[in-house]
Amino acid sequence: MTQRSICVFLVLAALFACASASALSGRDDEKPEYALLETGADLATRLVQGPVVVRGVIDRLRIKAELRVIEVLRGPDDLDAELEIAFRGANLERRLDDPPFEIVEGEEAVYVLRPWVDSEGEQPRPNLYRPAEDFRSRIPLPVEGRDAVLAAISEIVTFQDADDHGEGARRLLRWLEGANPWLVDVAVDQAARFAYAKRAWIRGLAEPSRDARPWRRARVAEAIGRALERGRFDGDSLRSDRSVDDEGKREAHETLVRLARVDDDVEVRRA
Repeated sequence: MTQRSICVFLVLAALFACASASALSGRDDEKPEYALLETGADLATRLVQGPVVVRGVIDRLRIKAELRVIEVLRGPDDLDAELEIAFRGANLERRLDDPPFEIVEGEEAVYVLRPWVDSEGEQPRPNLYRPAEDFRSRIPLPVEGRDAVLAAISEIVTFQDADDHGEGARRLLRWLEGANPWLVDVAVDQAARFAYAKRAWIRGLAEPSRDARPWRRARVAEAIGRALERGRFDGDSLRSDRSVDDEGKREAHETLVRLARVDDDVEVRRA
């Protein structure tokens, strides 16, 4: 073998080794990370999909992924500390234009899961699970802001699993007035969808109405519009001083007009 052939062989061997390591880790480091969170509403939509939500680390990646559970955020009290995730079948079933559910060996993440069942609807092993939906069933934890994401996940799961509608509405208002950006997103999104906003929300909606992200401004516009349409900003007719109520309602109306007429983003003006 000539010296040139030896050099070529060594280069090819190195490339093969890198490719093999990437395959075992579950994803190509040069590919975009499709599972990154976009908004708090995106986070809430992912979490509601599965009966089991856990934080854990992938210890081994073989035919199935072996997940060591660190924290059970939603699920049975007797959930095993070691779970297996059968994800390859879910990837085969996905739509062609959807990214795959990817596993990263050694990574700590939050997983939204449901039991893997056979054709007869039976779960063959109590620790066998599959992604609840698709690639979004894995929630990577960012290096910066990790604690905020985990706090938001815990709060959102509690909100979704609660039966008390009144407490849920009060929780949303606390999120709106709080500092966690993921929870602010959920609050304005829920208000836009289900007309949660009332007089007590008016001041809290002012700040996100000036947010840099068009998505949040659009959801605030929808929340205010739905509340005005349903009269949820109207005050108590028995109060002697209605000036405070009228001022709040006028402030909400002015915010809506500003977003609908002069906002820089066309999607916000259409909201």
